[in-house]
Amino acid sequence: MGTSASSMGPRNNSPIIPEWLVPETGNCLTPANRFNQPRKFAREFLRTSDGSLIRQALKEYVRKSLGGHSSAGLRFVSFSKVASDVLSFLHGEGFVKEENIRNLSGLSPNEVLDLILSQCCPVNGDADKIQDACIEAYSNTQDKYPNLDPLNLTDEQLAYLITEMLSQMLFYQSVNDLGKAFFASASPKAKIELENQVLDLIREITDKALAEEKKILGDWPLTRERWQGLLEKVMDTVFRIIEEEE
Repeated sequence: MGTSASSMGPRNNSPIIPEWLVPETGNCLTPANRFNQPRKFAREFLRTSDGSLIRQALKEYVRKSLGGHSSAGLRFVSFSKVASDVLSFLHGEGFVKEENIRNLSGLSPNEVLDLILSQCCPVNGDADKIQDACIEAYSNTQDKYPNLDPLNLTDEQLAYLITEMLSQMLFYQSVNDLGKAFFASASPKAKIELENQVLDLIREITDKALAEEKKILGDWPLTRERWQGLLEKVMDTVFRIIEEEE
């Protein structure tokens, strides 16, 4: 799980939506000092190991760094599109399901995702994070279900994969944005513990949010558009839950 070790994170006055996403979102908000509070709480955790500070860091990250739950999802537009493509390939219409990549048996998680992502990953500044998050999510799912057949996922396996995909992407982005906090004078062990606690909390909230939406949805979607709608709703619920943390 390599994330922040080489990144100082974006500047404190950088826009929420990078320039390559502005045409898609029409949003170019730039709150002042948007990383001050979440980075402060992350540094405090490194100093004290107080787990409550992780929740505060994520809350301030959503509230201030991403402009609140109502706009936070805009930062993840590229990811939601790619994740929708991946899910519609594995469980649905399979818009990228061509003859030469239908046989996935015996391939490693990296090989499977490389084939799919090569056809749908954007050429922009989010590409590496999206690819890493998707591959990590698929690899973790395969570790949990050793006999996983990617084209015949059970409901349980699909739910786990979706939770992992969303959790990994939110984790990669938040840790990248917190950046500077990981250069506080703390031991490597404390920094790893911070990353682990951030990911565990995001997983916990994402699992809860997906369960809420699945009750409403019923059957899993088949079309790419419905997959994207589901992912966006779950992300919005995740951001709302984090923002409302006490």
